[in-house]
Amino acid sequence: MQPGATNEGTFAQSGSTLFTVNRAAATGLVPQSPFRAMFKHIPRQHLMCQRRASLPVTAHLRYDLGYARQTGAGSARAGDATFILSELLKQKAKGWVAVIADPQAVQLAIAQGIGATFNSNVGGKTDKLHGDPVRVTGRVKSLHDGKWVEPEVRHGGHRYYDQGVTAVIEAEGSTPDLQNLLMLTTQRQVPFSLHQLLSCGIYPLRQKMIVVKAAIAYRAAYEPIAGKIIEVDTPGTTAVNPRRFTFRNARHPLLY
Repeated sequence: MQPGATNEGTFAQSGSTLFTVNRAAATGLVPQSPFRAMFKHIPRQHLMCQRRASLPVTAHLRYDLGYARQTGAGSARAGDATFILSELLKQKAKGWVAVIADPQAVQLAIAQGIGATFNSNVGGKTDKLHGDPVRVTGRVKSLHDGKWVEPEVRHGGHRYYDQGVTAVIEAEGSTPDLQNLLMLTTQRQVPFSLHQLLSCGIYPLRQKMIVVKAAIAYRAAYEPIAGKIIEVDTPGTTAVNPRRFTFRNARHPLLY
């Protein structure tokens, strides 16, 4: 969920969502520092922010439309885009959560063991369209079976979820109060449930930013805790912005 262009309503790539759980920073209609700098290369018309002034919580939600559509499980994509994760690391952001489907990285974390050092490339392994693999350094915080039960009514009526063996990596730069957490999953999983994080010991309201890979259906679970939603349109095979593609047989009035 993080951040190409990104839709910052959740911090996600091509449909991904990023939540920032710090209401003090949820002011204005454009990304605030450090997010303004993070998206300075993105044309302003590609940024869409929604503010929910009535929310009684302190969360920011960044949603990457491009990422969710391109790498989210709901669009049958790989779930391993790295555009936003790369920016988070590059800008030394604090207090973020991101989810990447990378079974190889999960197996490495298992081999290393809980508490051990983790130093490996993650994501960007399915193809060259959704970002390059990103080097992540940190420690293996926890390992999980990746199963949970959703008690609320959610999109599709799903109740029982299984994203396969899951590793949570505490990335470099974390502090006790602002942890940088990377969830590595064996299977792709749409972010319809907060229990995806809770079941692995990640508490959304303690995080400053959450990157979610989804286009719309994430809202039921995440919108209630989001002080701000930032939608991001990143590159990829199912990017939200049609101008990212070269159309050979489409009439121009369809696009302009």
